Amino acid sequence: MDRSQSLNAPPFFDGSNYAFWKVRMRAFLCSIDESVWDSIENGYVRPTTAKFEWDKAALALANANSKAINAIFVVSTDEFHSISHVKTAKEAWTILETTYEGKLNKIVIAKLNLGEKIEDAKVVRKILTSLPESYCAKVTAIEESKDLDEIKI
Repeated sequence: MDRSQSLNAPPFFDGSNYAFWKVRMRAFLCSIDESVWDSIENGYVRPTTAKFEWDKAALALANANSKAINAIFVVSTDEFHSISHVKTAKEAWTILETTYEGKLNKIVIAKLNLGEKIEDAKVVRKILTSLPESYCAKVTAIEESKDLDEIKI
């Protein structure tokens, strides 16, 4: 994952070690400008007026979103396919965050904290059914080649 060590280039994300990338990317975005990180935290809504009518504040927000999304797009081809359709940096960030931190993981941890264990096989099945349709062939291959009850999380 660690292709870029430069302070001037965003960290590259290849789908591994998301937690490390997330911290580095946040630091990188803040180093550009705090408003760039704000575009991820608060989101960005494009004004409905023509661009030549935008005031300086609207233009600054648009520029912050553009800088953030440009940095986030420094990912592997596989990751890019999952976020390339978005218009805002917050959308891209949320897709990656959900994919790699996942609501399912939060639920599993919460249940463990309550003393309830969820079987790995159930989590594996849930993960496979929650993947986007573009992963259909991979899901089928996993289901046919592996015993899902034996896969560990």
